[in-house]
Amino acid sequence: MKTLSIIALLLFASPLFAAPEDDFLKLGKERLNSGKYDKAVQLFTRVVKINPANAEAQKGLGIAFFHLGDNRVAINPEVLGKSVVFLLEAARLSPESDTLYYLGLALLDLGYKDDSAQVCDVLQTVDAEKANLLSSKIAAFKEPEQYIYLRNEHNLNEERKEYLEAAEEQQRQEQLRNEQAKLAKARAEQQVRQRMIAAIEDARRAAEEAAYRARNAEIAAQHAESPREYKRSPSPGLFDDGRYNRGAINPRTGEYYAPAGRGYIGTRDGTYYEPAGPAGVINTRTGEFMPRY
Repeated sequence: MKTLSIIALLLFASPLFAAPEDDFLKLGKERLNSGKYDKAVQLFTRVVKINPANAEAQKGLGIAFFHLGDNRVAINPEVLGKSVVFLLEAARLSPESDTLYYLGLALLDLGYKDDSAQVCDVLQTVDAEKANLLSSKIAAFKEPEQYIYLRNEHNLNEERKEYLEAAEEQQRQEQLRNEQAKLAKARAEQQVRQRMIAAIEDARRAAEEAAYRARNAEIAAQHAESPREYKRSPSPGLFDDGRYNRGAINPRTGEYYAPAGRGYIGTRDGTYYEPAGPAGVINTRTGEFMPRY
């Protein structure tokens, strides 16, 4: 049993059986040293998920976030805040000189000059050279009037969300405008069709009315040439009682009948109303008798 235990320990201690934690930590350091801070953050994060007490990974995250938050052109307080969190945890686990130095720098960039000075005092007991370098930076520090916001993938979540929401809203508005344009086009086409149908119907009615008037005029002409036999008035345009034919108005429809000898012509449709004695007239179109008004 003891032999088997020793063999197992030797196997797991072999590089072939190295823990993924060590692999990620090694790759993270390589990316950090080569300036690929985004990749370093990803690798160190995987290490911390496996082992939150890994001080090297916590320090690596703090340093990577520091470089992402301060690129010598602009300062991002949000990312620097993450740097401080990880560096504080790394200092709690193992107060190394690099950890304390970058912690002091991050605090200084955020404007916490007094806190950075306290870190510098602790660093003096660990690494006097780096402490002097940090002290000189603290002495030369001037708090900026305002921080310039640096954008990178670590603080674009909210902005990206707002951008996507704005893009989706713009797309919805565009679809709505397209639908409204289609509806407006359909309404316009429907109105054109309705106007065309109305114009055709008006033309048909006008043609029918013209034909009807022509027919009535023809009938009136025929009756004028050969009127029916009935007791005639003593002179044209006079009724039997001696009244002059001035036309008439139909009290039921309001239509005015124009005088035509002793008969009438309807002003609405041109129908000729033939005289039928003193009692009334006859509609030459329908043959209906109508009393004089």
